Amino acid sequence: MKKKILWKARKHTKLYVSCLVLQNKTIVFWMICLLLVVCLCIFCLGFLDEFLDKFEFIIRACLDWWIGLQILLFWHECLDQQSVTYKTTNCQLSKHIKKEG
Repeated sequence: MKKKILWKARKHTKLYVSCLVLQNKTIVFWMICLLLVVCLCIFCLGFLDEFLDKFEFIIRACLDWWIGLQILLFWHECLDQQSVTYKTTNCQLSKHIKKEG
């Protein structure tokens, strides 16, 4: 009876230890995967930073060009509105002068 209990205890202990080893291997595997993902993210961020450094001049030039174009369009629109207002005022004044005259 004692031998059966000891044998079962040993069997369960071996099973428990093998489960722990398997769990530890699984944990180590996932830790390595997580470490690789973190390293990949750091590498990609470094590459992105380097990419932005190389093309920063082009990006800034495009943004400056776009902002300048928007300013020119705004000024052109303002000048058109002032011109229309000026022409309307002149027409109204000339009609008023013709009526009085």
